Amino acid sequence: MRAVTPLGWEIGIPKCAKTPHEKNLNHYQETAECGLSKKNWTLVVQAEGGTLGLSCVGPNDQSFLINAPKSPVTIRWIPHNTDAGKGWTVNLKVNTASKLACSNQYTFFGFMNDIEHGGGPLPNLTRLRSSHELSYEQFAENGGEARLTLGAQIFWNGKAHILEVLPARIGYKTNPGFPPGVIQKINTNKFEYVIIDDSWSTHVYPNGRTQNINLNWTTLFSKAIQLGLFTKPNGETATQAVYVAVETHNQAIGNLYQSKFTVSSD
Repeated sequence: MRAVTPLGWEIGIPKCAKTPHEKNLNHYQETAECGLSKKNWTLVVQAEGGTLGLSCVGPNDQSFLINAPKSPVTIRWIPHNTDAGKGWTVNLKVNTASKLACSNQYTFFGFMNDIEHGGGPLPNLTRLRSSHELSYEQFAENGGEARLTLGAQIFWNGKAHILEVLPARIGYKTNPGFPPGVIQKINTNKFEYVIIDDSWSTHVYPNGRTQNINLNWTTLFSKAIQLGLFTKPNGETATQAVYVAVETHNQAIGNLYQSKFTVSSD
């Protein structure tokens, strides 16, 4: 496979991350290395109790305060040497094993390169890739679920199209009513949302060991469009975000260590 070139500021995972709404409750920021680029990672914490897109506790995108006492979401920055010099390993953890804030709780903790909140630039759908070096562990009990998510959100035809790949999961079974490998499909007047398992790509389940995962989002979205999971673009596309996330459902733990997260074009 021909090498691709990262787009720039995100090399080494600089220690510059913020939740998206500075004036809202539970805003968190780490600005030690924000520097002159004026670029940052976006952190999203969303706990939902059954209504998609509506936080069941706290404001949307900032349901809990990161690293607060008794908060189920934590982030740690661990020094890490890379080929380009000093960098960071980011540890994202969601722990809802002992206490839930609402019934039937889904808790999402995302680490994003989002052009609307200090990230980018990002290639459009015709040439979008991402590379990750990570390890991940998970635990669930009493019917709980956990998953590692790699996702991309792209706009066309006036609404968002979100594709998520689950390289590791407990629960979140594929749906026999959908094409092979498809776990969920939602279509509204504002967005189209598809979740797939790891059978669509060539990476392996991390299982607590450090792995390199390279995703060709152009190919993955093209397949979803061909299968009728997304409507076909009628004109230009615009990439809003590429992200990695840990999510739990009810009593579970997801624990991610990520040492590389770059977006590139071919």
